[in-house]
Amino acid sequence: MKNAFIQQNIDIEHLYMACPDGFEKFLPNGQPAALHLKRSIYGLRQSSRLLAERLSKYLKKLGFRKLVSDKGIFIKGEG
Repeated sequence: MKNAFIQQNIDIEHLYMACPDGFEKFLPNGQPAALHLKRSIYGLRQSSRLLAERLSKYLKKLGFRKLVSDKGIFIKGEG
């Protein structure tokens, strides 16, 4: 879980961000530069949702089910 946010694949085909400090802000032809994101990063709004979906799918595969009263709690077994 230490790197969970940065290990999520993005569910959007094309997502770009402005270059941070330390990167060239313009290409050699004068156009503004941008970075193409292939994975989620900290601060990206989709990161939490993507992590929750991935975890939910994995737990369901192991036989857990969500509580009706609280979608963030999974249980396994009877009772």
